[in-house]
Amino acid sequence: MELKFLNLSGNRRLEIKPNISQNSSRERSITDFSQLSNLRVLGLMDVTLTIPQVPDQTEDRRVRTSSSMVRNMSYGMADSLGRSEHLSVIDMVVPDFRGNRDECVFGLFDGQSLPSSGSKVAMYLNEHFTYYFAAELSKLRENETTATALRRTFLSLNKGLANTAMQTLDEKTGPTRNMPTNATMLGLDDLHTGSSATVVYLIGNDMFVANVGDAMAILVRNNGDSKILTRKHEPGFGTELERVREAGGWVSRNGKLNEVLDVSRSFGYFHLMPAVQAAPHIHEVQLSDQDELLILASKEVWEYINYQTAVDIVWLYKGDLMRAAHRLRDFAIAYGATNKIMVMLIGVGDLKRAKKKVIHNLQPEEFVIKGGPRRGGGIDDVVSSNTPYVWYSYVNFLRDSTALLPKYQHQKGMYLSFSQTSKTQHFSGRRILLQCVQVSACITKSCDGGYG
Repeated sequence: MELKFLNLSGNRRLEIKPNISQNSSRERSITDFSQLSNLRVLGLMDVTLTIPQVPDQTEDRRVRTSSSMVRNMSYGMADSLGRSEHLSVIDMVVPDFRGNRDECVFGLFDGQSLPSSGSKVAMYLNEHFTYYFAAELSKLRENETTATALRRTFLSLNKGLANTAMQTLDEKTGPTRNMPTNATMLGLDDLHTGSSATVVYLIGNDMFVANVGDAMAILVRNNGDSKILTRKHEPGFGTELERVREAGGWVSRNGKLNEVLDVSRSFGYFHLMPAVQAAPHIHEVQLSDQDELLILASKEVWEYINYQTAVDIVWLYKGDLMRAAHRLRDFAIAYGATNKIMVMLIGVGDLKRAKKKVIHNLQPEEFVIKGGPRRGGGIDDVVSSNTPYVWYSYVNFLRDSTALLPKYQHQKGMYLSFSQTSKTQHFSGRRILLQCVQVSACITKSCDGGYG
């Protein structure tokens, strides 16, 4: 079959099962994606799969089966092949980087495809980046920062890319020797191609954005304002022009480096070194309550949509980032984009909201109240005024506390001291707190040891 693009991502109610009602052994199964020999993109994010297997991923085929939730953050993406016959833009999502739930990595690699295949360089970067990055983080000295590790990762990965392209499988040494046997194999032809890259590393509330080339990242705040976190490395402007000239390169009248390349920093393109280099621009952000979304998009989007328009489009559909990403891609196409496109949206604001719903582990002996409700004690038996504040979410409050309310709704009731408003609120009957608040609660202990 000639189908090249099949995206079912975001359909949470969709379940793909094996087709067992075939009338003939010659009849093809509609759930057998392997028969789609020309398929370039297969999107199955959030889809329930009970089929035995999905097609293997190669440099010319991208298969997405992950969730649209990454570290409590909503995530959406959309892409398009454009006029290209082959795949050359690759996304990377690593939820639990280095096995830590507090770390994750996102990446967008915009490569150059070959006449007969997709971008091997972009796929190589996707497969190897986290390995190199983890190694560089482990080598950091006491006075060195995460930004230093990111910079070294870009440079060492670019070096590894060149070594791999010039060596055979038996000759490979160094960090690549521990790579999987099915990793992308590079050849001499790949030395003359390359890839732009934008990588986002999140650890706690710290976000690091590193880029080379023209794939841009924008941070959107909850008031609609935005901030550009990447730098477009155009060879004909500012310090890049001076650097290119000092490295022996030149910029043509149409703004291309050596009349060949649109960017001055990139992975690959080793025949243009040292005018082209892989040293990244790095921006560090301490996420705050005002930060809402992060937009990553390839060059083609920004050729037809300015930054503020992109922010406005995404903001309209921020409740569903998968839909928002598709809308932004579709607007770019409607405005005239015909080349390859990729959009990635990350709900960084979800991190703060998720933390407000987390309940800290309590030490029961610190909150024992004499005479629990089932022992004759009344609701007046409350903790003292110096009781530590604790976080409650409405789900746990509903589960643990509502059983106590009917019995005491005709007494003095349950009072919660709101530190946010410095005002006492009264809850009677089954009126339940529907948002996370910092409370000094009337914490009671039942006979079975539960705490409400």
